[in-house]
Amino acid sequence: MSEWLPEIEKTYAVAWPFLKVDNSEDRNEWDLHDLGAWKPGFENEYADPYGESSYPVCDGMGQMLLTVVSLHKPGPKYPTRVFYTRKWIDPDGKVFGASKLRTSVAWAFRNKLKIPEYLLELEMRSGGVVFVEAA
Repeated sequence: MSEWLPEIEKTYAVAWPFLKVDNSEDRNEWDLHDLGAWKPGFENEYADPYGESSYPVCDGMGQMLLTVVSLHKPGPKYPTRVFYTRKWIDPDGKVFGASKLRTSVAWAFRNKLKIPEYLLELEMRSGGVVFVEAA
């Protein structure tokens, strides 16, 4: 069985939930650049008053962009390393994120290309259910 390897210089897009952030209490009246910002992630809302069952909720869907920079095989005993950068596209279409170089072994990078199972069916705060196709 051969090891799966991503293509160098290819950008992989993964659907990702986003939350609307309002930092109005931390901002003065002249600082409007952060009004209604998006951040990647979701929240759990509890279905019962005791907090025993919950379900994931988001405000919108965006994308996580993973761009492969290079691949390195340190030796025959060690798995291939993937060097990549990560950016985000919020639901409004704005691209953001640091250009920091990240590293992962190839199998872990492949898992990053799949949305976690617990997010395959999440609810939007505005109503409705989002179905995300599993990769």
